[in-house]
This record gives sequence, structure tokens and C-alpha cells, in this order.
Amino acid sequence: MIVAFLKELLAFAIRKRKIFRVGGDSMLPALQANDIIFVRPDTQCSKGDIVVIRHPYKKTIVIKHVAEIDDDLIELRSPHGTDSRQFGKSSLKNLVGVATYNYTKKMSLTKAEFSS
Repeated sequence: MIVAFLKELLAFAIRKRKIFRVGGDSMLPALQANDIIFVRPDTQCSKGDIVVIRHPYKKTIVIKHVAEIDDDLIELRSPHGTDSRQFGKSSLKNLVGVATYNYTKKMSLTKAEFSS
């Protein structure tokens, strides 16, 4: 756990991570309001990732699970909030990055860590 955090902190120091604060409880139980997460800036993601992405119609950023990827479109899911079922699929060009670590809960957010 400490090693994972130190790797994330080093990545942040060399500008390979961004930090975001979760704004609501739509992603419970994985994320809750005010959690601090590290995000790897990226233009690609995979099914099951937690991503930070620009909302397709509003000037806001959302954090959601990737349900499906079809060409350049991402279908997003959220256990307790709005997602692609309400606002449609999002373009990959709106992707800000992939969440890698929840600093508040001291846990990895990568799929490899979830499955172990």
C-alpha cells in the first residue's frame, strides 16, 4: 500500500499524474464525496477503468466507470448517478485521464489491483 502511494506521489511530482477531488456520491462504494484521487492523463482507456472525462454537453468534468468502448465512443456507468443512459456516449477526445489511486482510502483504482 505504501509502495503504491509512493509511486503515485513520484508520478505526480514528475507531472505524470493529476489530482482531483470527487464531488459527489454517484460512484459509491468505489469513490465518495471529497475523496482525493490520482489520475493518469491519457487518451485511451479500457472497459472497467474509472475515468475522468468532460461531460458531453455541460462544461463540467465527471468521474465514471467505463462500461463499453465502441470505436471513438465510451459508454459510462455510475452506480448512483447520471451516466450514458441519460446523456449518451462520450467521445474519447473528452477523456481527461484514468484514475489510478484513491489517496483518501489509500487504495489502488487500477483494474489489476481490484481483481486481486
